Amino acid sequence: MGELKDKNSIVGYLKYEGASVQDGIMSAEDIVSSLDGFNHAIQFYLKKTNPRYEDVKLDIPVKIQQGCIEYLVPILMWSVGTYATGAIAQIAQNDFKNVTSKDIFLFPIKCISYVIKITKHLGRVEKSPKIHFSVQDPFVTVYNDVGHHIIVPKEIFNLYIETPSHLLAKMANIVNSERILEIGYIDEEYHIQKETISSREKHIFASVDDEEEILPELVHGTNVEIEGEITKGNSSTNKLGIKYKEKILTCIPSQDDIKRYKECIFRKCKIYGIVDRSDEFGNITEKKPKIIFHKLVPVEDPLAQPSLFQ
Repeated sequence: MGELKDKNSIVGYLKYEGASVQDGIMSAEDIVSSLDGFNHAIQFYLKKTNPRYEDVKLDIPVKIQQGCIEYLVPILMWSVGTYATGAIAQIAQNDFKNVTSKDIFLFPIKCISYVIKITKHLGRVEKSPKIHFSVQDPFVTVYNDVGHHIIVPKEIFNLYIETPSHLLAKMANIVNSERILEIGYIDEEYHIQKETISSREKHIFASVDDEEEILPELVHGTNVEIEGEITKGNSSTNKLGIKYKEKILTCIPSQDDIKRYKECIFRKCKIYGIVDRSDEFGNITEKKPKIIFHKLVPVEDPLAQPSLFQ
């Protein structure tokens, strides 16, 4: 097992260790995927907690040694940041000359660590766990199914609730029986606080890669005309559902309020729009397409049907 030796010069780290990396070898595909997942998770929490820095990027060095491969987030002053890119040059010229990478990235890495801790404690992704807290107390007590509890900072628990189920999937997907994931950060007293994901826990975090794409002929970004029955409408989310080839697709108006289409509920209609397979981060990853539509036209006589708007 590799031992972290740079804790006085880093903010935090992600590493993989075990028999499969005993000689410091891991496939380039696995490194690229997991490093992208690490960056993606950091940016998610950075945007949630410190959006003024959301455009700041950091190239993360990869350290290869006997028994493990580490991705290190170094402590850098932006004015001398060898690995700093993106908006950092502009930041250095303005108000944040004394800001370090620790000021920006420590809390997001801490969030990732706590999300792993909470999810493992619960044994699943659970957005409404049993908890106890008081208004004055900055901590939340989180209980699992057998009554065991952990103490979590309230701010981090609230972010856990907002965390997408598979945010850590790219990091967890490459864990196996011979490779464990460890993520850690350096606390105020320079102690390493860390969490791990083993092959036994991988299924909680990993995504299902073999899930087939739904209606692959609907390619992201293409203009389409789809004919089907409008099955439902939800005015609170401003979305419609259309039954097309035995699938219910979500349809979102590009500009209008869907209340103007209430006469289309339970009717066969033609919808004109653009296929959207982007997730909440803008990545083209969704198996099931949505339709961003600009026109919806009934194609049969109206039926006297009640509205399903909620």
